[in-house]
Amino acid sequence: MMDLDYTKLAVGDKVAIARTGSWSIMNEGVYTVVKVNKMVVVVRRESDGYERTFSVKRRCETSSTNRYRSAFLETVDAQEAREESRKKEREYRQSWADLERAALNRDLAAAKALVAKLESMEM
Repeated sequence: MMDLDYTKLAVGDKVAIARTGSWSIMNEGVYTVVKVNKMVVVVRRESDGYERTFSVKRRCETSSTNRYRSAFLETVDAQEAREESRKKEREYRQSWADLERAALNRDLAAAKALVAKLESMEM
């Protein structure tokens, strides 16, 4: 989650921003570092130029009013890995729902195909 060392960031580095939600961590996109010093890290979104400021000491966004759910910086790889695992979980749940639907419709061929698909998945 917060494994990124803010002091080792350099101008031009790509970082991801995430926020802790009530049930999970929500991704807020990929930004580019524009300014770094001992106190703050300033990042800019490439699509519209929106800038956000993060405190190096507190390791969260400076303009945040909610102390417990403030945004934080993380590596782009960590955000992509989280998205990939969420995608796999959605596919897995969807396959189970399809299997239940096939069982209710008494479609044996579709059920066998879905069981084979579920067995091949890594969960």
